[in-house]
Amino acid sequence: MVVEDSSLDVEYDLVAIVDGLPRDEREEYQISNNLMDFLAASGVQQQCAGCGNKAGLIRALQHFLHRANNGDLFCLHFVCHGNERGLGLKATGEFIGWDEFRYALGDINKAMGNRLIVNMSSCRGLHGIRIVDANSETLPFFGLVGPSDDLSIDDAKKMNMKYYELQLAGKEIQDAVSEINSIYSREMLYAINSRTYRHAQLKQGGGGEGETLSF
Repeated sequence: MVVEDSSLDVEYDLVAIVDGLPRDEREEYQISNNLMDFLAASGVQQQCAGCGNKAGLIRALQHFLHRANNGDLFCLHFVCHGNERGLGLKATGEFIGWDEFRYALGDINKAMGNRLIVNMSSCRGLHGIRIVDANSETLPFFGLVGPSDDLSIDDAKKMNMKYYELQLAGKEIQDAVSEINSIYSREMLYAINSRTYRHAQLKQGGGGEGETLSF
């Protein structure tokens, strides 16, 4: 799969999925399974890490860091409950604030030469851009794709497959997101380049953590 941007052209080896839904919801909703079946049928390699608790999610990120250190290139797709502050592991009631992802994702991004795209299938997943520190040149990912508002199970499934379908057809990330939004006739999905976001924060006089976002 080739992801193109005006400043980047990357060929990924696989789609890495981190599924933090409880086991019963994972089996009922089939978000990750449907996505994996679609990708497999399209000839795209994929690997899913089911995470029942926070420790499991951390181990999943360590696993994918190991793959990145071994030369694999991938986009990292999260399937999880979430809100403006971070992701929640419903099975255990644990919560992971966005800032807790900064270094784990940053290590993966560094291993991949700043080519990591993070795709959030979670309510308000776009707010993960908050982990970009305006005062640091080190970036946790190249770009982030996600919704700014709540996301239904049905919409998550449809948008996931449409997004990768458009990517496989050669669409650039922003064009794929724009086409998905045109289907819904409203802004459902956003894509942000972390360096562009950082520069915008600096220009506006921002800095540090916890900047307020407006969508």
